[in-house]
Amino acid sequence: MLSKPLLSFFILSIFISCSDKPKEIAETSPVPFQGMKPSWNSIAPGGESVCSTGTPYTFYFHPGDPKKIMVYFDGGGACWSRETCDPTLRTVTHTPYVIDSIDNPGLKNPGITGASWGGLFNFDHPDNPVGDYSILMIPYCTADTHLGDKMATYQQDTLDPATIDIQHKGYVNVLSALDWLADQVDQPERLFVTGVSAGSLASPVYASLLADRYPNANVTQLGDASGGYRSDDASNQLADAWGSQRLLNDIFPDRDTTLVTSFESYHVWAQGRHPNLQLSQYNAAYDEVQGFFLSILGVKDITVDQTLRANTTYLENELPKFRHFIDSGKHHGLIIRPQFYSTTMNGIKFSDWLADLINGKEVENVICGSCYGE
Repeated sequence: MLSKPLLSFFILSIFISCSDKPKEIAETSPVPFQGMKPSWNSIAPGGESVCSTGTPYTFYFHPGDPKKIMVYFDGGGACWSRETCDPTLRTVTHTPYVIDSIDNPGLKNPGITGASWGGLFNFDHPDNPVGDYSILMIPYCTADTHLGDKMATYQQDTLDPATIDIQHKGYVNVLSALDWLADQVDQPERLFVTGVSAGSLASPVYASLLADRYPNANVTQLGDASGGYRSDDASNQLADAWGSQRLLNDIFPDRDTTLVTSFESYHVWAQGRHPNLQLSQYNAAYDEVQGFFLSILGVKDITVDQTLRANTTYLENELPKFRHFIDSGKHHGLIIRPQFYSTTMNGIKFSDWLADLINGKEVENVICGSCYGE
């Protein structure tokens, strides 16, 4: 259902150090989107941007209101070993390339992407809360939840000498897109930062970074389909594999980020840096893809609905502004599906709930009555 080949549809989900600091916003206001098509534009940033196996990186932009910007982080799995990283193996758990015919939201191909870039990408729907926004779509091909800056060499085991080099350069790619955006817009009034699956995990980090860049903007974040991961050892292992620790320390210099205790730490650090930042999550209580990744991370004695309960309870206690919406489905991701507009829980339509959140209105947490194993 996400914008990746069929393999990645079943594995979409989880899982920063560029020496350059994030680009400063220009002092003079640029002319927004000059020379761009009114539909989707493909941008190849070049420079140090790269996908996991060395192929070129591309991102996409749809111009709209320059004062309203949505930054979307795509999903596509993750990897941390030769078995999970090598695209020639059947056990690979990430998508290693940006492919225009698949990743470009302007090319709606339901035969490849079950979501067909619906939901928030359907600009003709009258209930689209970002229908007039400018959209920066950041594809994903680095297997590091957009939060890596390391070239890693993986070997299967001592009996198999074959190795593979993987460019965990998600942070470099994201900065190339955000720096390009800085050249296009000066000071937007509203920023909506979101993502599905692996892109969902990164979204609070980049919401904080964008709040740094645009201090006068109202910034709302929503992570879709990643709230069920709960494995502290795995969080640290993955941060080490991807080179994330120094990057996170650069983004949150006032926090001790030497140990990524859990993915929920990203929310706590982001809220601590920007108290007015609105953080939120959407999850399906019985998300089968999150369940799959929990199992390969070694978490076999607890289900997704139970990990969601633990994680959201923690975030509610730590962050009073945090909001979440949990329905009773098994699907993975909602905001780019057509069902985004019809999903209702406890009499509340998710698209209306999200619209209110983005527009700064107060919303309550929505939790399906049968969820959390009760």
